[in-house]
Amino acid sequence: MKNSIIFLFILNSFFLNAQVEWKKEKAKCPICHHEQCFFVPAQNTASMDIEAQYQLIFFPFTEHQSVFSCRKCNYSALMDDFFDVDTNFANKIENVDISGFAVGRFKTYLDMNVTDRLLIAEIMYQNKDLDNEFWCQFYRICAYHFERQDYVIEAEEYREKALKLSQKMLTDRNYSEGREKEFLLISGSMFYYLNEVDSAYTYVREASMRTYTGNSRKIENVRAKENLLTRISQQFSVQLRKEKLESLSK
Repeated sequence: MKNSIIFLFILNSFFLNAQVEWKKEKAKCPICHHEQCFFVPAQNTASMDIEAQYQLIFFPFTEHQSVFSCRKCNYSALMDDFFDVDTNFANKIENVDISGFAVGRFKTYLDMNVTDRLLIAEIMYQNKDLDNEFWCQFYRICAYHFERQDYVIEAEEYREKALKLSQKMLTDRNYSEGREKEFLLISGSMFYYLNEVDSAYTYVREASMRTYTGNSRKIENVRAKENLLTRISQQFSVQLRKEKLESLSK
């Protein structure tokens, strides 16, 4: 992670909610119906991880507990999607080859490496009709966890995929109308992680001058999100400009 940017958001930690505790809940795998324990937030609190603010990966996706996996059949998905299974999807993944992933016996799904869970989830999601916004977020989530596990090359590949999708959505009016600020910021942050500081600065600075007017696809607190995006983009822009000047002075 880029230490200067992390420090920037630590300075704004007053904005963050306290870290949410996790609790065990028993549930059956929707594919093989094996009963096991999964970890869920003890309370439904919207919070955000400091390192993930400008990646726009909202809680709890930066927590490895939120990537569910069945320890019997290895079916895997993000917490919010795990139980969203219909007959058609179940039939599609019945013979999906996931050999080589999550090999071994596990007492809980947390014993599986989160990168294995994400790789399996990626294969599973390919059997669903999912849009660019989902994949853009999923690739950013993968990049975050793969980097945490020191899989730097894989993290870079996921960010390149996320960048392409964020830019595609930026020019697609079905996505971007009212949300240009969000997609500009996502693009800028991906450029930054890919060490393209000039491009990152261009996109983030442009984001700081736009106004977020809402996502027509869902109900949300538009003012709160606009304030969040403004805070992040303005401070991120200042930090990027500082880094550019420092590199020129060397």
